[in-house]
Amino acid sequence: MPELSPLAREKLAKIGEATQEERLEWKYVPKGQQLAASYLRGEVNIESELTNYEAGARSYVIKGLQETLLTNIVLPKDEHTKQRNRKAMEGIYILKENKGEVGRIFGELEEGLFKPYEQTKLQAYTQVKSNFEMKIQQTLQQQLGTLSSRVKIDVERQPQFQEELRKALAQLDSQYADALNKRKQEIKSIT
Repeated sequence: MPELSPLAREKLAKIGEATQEERLEWKYVPKGQQLAASYLRGEVNIESELTNYEAGARSYVIKGLQETLLTNIVLPKDEHTKQRNRKAMEGIYILKENKGEVGRIFGELEEGLFKPYEQTKLQAYTQVKSNFEMKIQQTLQQQLGTLSSRVKIDVERQPQFQEELRKALAQLDSQYADALNKRKQEIKSIT
């Protein structure tokens, strides 16, 4: 190992020795994160796995579990993400003592955020598709005149449609992501 410069030695001296809590956190938060990943894949039971840790380590394992489970609660893009959200929420529910408060927030997430998001997403898709179909019809009408009524184009396969849809959905996601992140912070603060 190369010798440390005087500046590096000075910085290390200022940092000092890691505390017992820091060592526990460095060791057990990643274990909690791994446990959460296994739980989300359906491989383990959180409650039984937590009994394998002493009380001092358990709080750090729970911290890692919670971080990973919260990260996996996302806006519902498809059925897979809906199922993953449910699984992550069930895991968090297991971890929290104040189940009533957690249940309330999860209910608000489902009814007040996820359902409106899905409805708005469908409306955005319909609007973009309708606008794009109208543009194509106008262009065809200008170029082909009366023959344009015979031409059928699948707008969903058009790269320009895909790009417009992507932009509309990205804007929608941005609006809803802020509200989701606020809810996650609320969940994190519950004991």
